[in-house]
Amino acid sequence: MVEYQWYWLGTAGTVRNLRHTLTKVTIFQTYCTNQKPKMMKNTLLNPELTIVLQEASAVIKNNIRTGGIYCFATRRERISHTTVFNEPTETGTAKTHVYLLVLTEETKMNATADLSDLIAGLVPDCKATLLLHKNTSLRQLTSHQKWFFDHVMKEGLLVWEHPDFPPYLHLDTEPLRNPALSGSYWHQRLRIARTYLESEQQIEASGMECVQHSMLHVVVEQVCLGMIAVFLGYQPTHYSLGYLFDLCSLFTPLTNELFPRQTEEDRQLYALLTTNFGTLRHAKTHYHGFTNTELLSKRCGIFVEQAELLVTKELERLETITPNN
Repeated sequence: MVEYQWYWLGTAGTVRNLRHTLTKVTIFQTYCTNQKPKMMKNTLLNPELTIVLQEASAVIKNNIRTGGIYCFATRRERISHTTVFNEPTETGTAKTHVYLLVLTEETKMNATADLSDLIAGLVPDCKATLLLHKNTSLRQLTSHQKWFFDHVMKEGLLVWEHPDFPPYLHLDTEPLRNPALSGSYWHQRLRIARTYLESEQQIEASGMECVQHSMLHVVVEQVCLGMIAVFLGYQPTHYSLGYLFDLCSLFTPLTNELFPRQTEEDRQLYALLTTNFGTLRHAKTHYHGFTNTELLSKRCGIFVEQAELLVTKELERLETITPNN
């Protein structure tokens, strides 16, 4: 079991004056998608978190030319094990999971995954979800797309900025969320997901489980992308399922509940789900076990239905709080 302690870094005007000290920050704390975040004013930033952010930023700066690093969320995870032979026991120290927007001055192949792996290996008890974007790419974004970056850069915790050439987000006007665009993007993703799910359920030929798994992979990926766009106002440029699940965990426990990775059986199902179309180039079409495939298909169907309910409510909420564009 993983116990979560969540912190949203964020939206008080005083943050901008305090952010350079890395000692205080106004934060939000939330535990589930149905709860509104609670603002905790003048909360002291955990000294351990300060060290983690400094060490993680050093790894990033040493491996890619960087303009700015901003932390917009963090959580603490403690893993415990329960068996029929003993009482629940916790193992190891709590792990800090940080979410960082990293604006770079260059692009590198597979940098998101490589840097995350480096941080996990070099910074003790730390996991990092990185949103990497080249500075110049932000110029091409619409006002709707710039909203996320503007919000994180203004309201998140500034971990580091280039002293001579800090990132600059060119804005003609204040960026605004556009619920209609978010809704349109979501419905496009949902339509693709449903098409793949319905097609997967029509496959009856033995030995085609690898094809079914790859189709279910697309179903989950598309739904995750749609939810992230609606809830965060952000469109990822990295698409591994673990990465998308980490982003979805910021606003719903749905991915962790339906696709857990705690037990050996959980991990086996998750491994099937990570089958993408690229693996079919070398796949062998032999029988893999219908039971796991059927179970995974049912979970994906539930995932689609539950995600649609969540997104519908969120779009309705956005409509009520977003000024008319």
